[in-house]
Amino acid sequence: MDGKIFCNHPPSTIHHSLLFLSLESFIARRFFNSQKKSGLVLVLALVALIGSTLSVFSVLSIHAVMNGFSHHLREAIIGFKAPLTIKNIVDQTEMEEVKKIVMSQGVSILRTTEVLEFDGILETGDGDTAGVRFRGGLPEANNKLTVDFFEPYTQADIEKDQENWILLGEDLFSRVNLLPDAGNGVKITFPFAEIGPTGEMEPKQKIMTVFGTFKSGYYDFDTQYGIMSVNNLKVFTQNSQALRTLAVYINPEQADGLKLKLEALLPNQKISTWTEDNQKLFQALKLEKMGMFLLLFLVIIVASFNILGLIGLFAVRKLSDLSVLFALGFTRKRMARIFSIISIALGLTGTLLGMGLALLFLNYVRHHPVVLPSAYAVETLPVLIDYRLFMAMLFAGPLITYVAGMVPLGLVRSFSPLEILRKFES
Repeated sequence: MDGKIFCNHPPSTIHHSLLFLSLESFIARRFFNSQKKSGLVLVLALVALIGSTLSVFSVLSIHAVMNGFSHHLREAIIGFKAPLTIKNIVDQTEMEEVKKIVMSQGVSILRTTEVLEFDGILETGDGDTAGVRFRGGLPEANNKLTVDFFEPYTQADIEKDQENWILLGEDLFSRVNLLPDAGNGVKITFPFAEIGPTGEMEPKQKIMTVFGTFKSGYYDFDTQYGIMSVNNLKVFTQNSQALRTLAVYINPEQADGLKLKLEALLPNQKISTWTEDNQKLFQALKLEKMGMFLLLFLVIIVASFNILGLIGLFAVRKLSDLSVLFALGFTRKRMARIFSIISIALGLTGTLLGMGLALLFLNYVRHHPVVLPSAYAVETLPVLIDYRLFMAMLFAGPLITYVAGMVPLGLVRSFSPLEILRKFES
């Protein structure tokens, strides 16, 4: 066969396309490498690469931090309040009936707790006052609540003494200028009046001892709430028309389904889930996240303009080479593909670098927490990585740069090879 290899079948279409693609990739590399000596092109390429990298890094990092804040607030709210609450319960008899109905729904319920909440006034020995939302319950009801007892008080002390203790939110405690010492007495004024010796209505008051502070991680709770025993609150409300609340602790994802069942069985009670009680907060967070994501997406679009200018400069400088390729049989579509490969390569490189930097930064923050100022609701910068966004960015980044690179390619599709070759010959 004289050293020749014969093929009985023509090359496949796929092999033919891959051959052309490899040729276009080779030409793209030669075009790009030939411009490295040009300072302007090199600067534009670096600016395009750095812009793409930083924009991807910003989107992924800020999105992870905002996810972390949302997750922290969700955990803090569920840690202090129940996923489902049943309100407008008149007396203890009705409370027991409601509990039986709830437990018979076939849902995995962790526990039910009777809750009393009332607004009152707290007054220190120095005359400092503050409006407080008093909540009845023991601090061990949820392990997400952090309690700092003053020496020598412990958890066992509040279980023994069901009347005289109170725990204040950490920020509320600081606001009323109390010292973290045992024996801090405060006067509690409740909004329930009784007839005094003179026949006039007088508000109920009681001196209580601050056993410590608690921290829920949610600013509104830590600045407004005080915790005391349910029995203590019942003493002040036994002759009033105050309505009681049943807190139902279940999987937060099952709260909406259980609510629909209970609404038909308990028409006289008001039933709400934790998302409904904090609807404005989560809507604001969602709107803020969408606005931030849109802003950062526009940053990526602006960064891709650098690639647009770079591809346009390449196209202008290589018109003579494109004319030669046209004369050798290259179609305009294949010539445009050469520059598309350059734009996709720049976009993919910038995206991968941005993703790598984001992963390094976010994992560093997770293992080395960044302490935030006291004005924030959290102590350290929260981070929650969404790997689905990483995968989406892996495709979106090169796609955006590809679209940006297509804009100046109209020049490639409309140029006249004959005129350029004549100028080249002259």
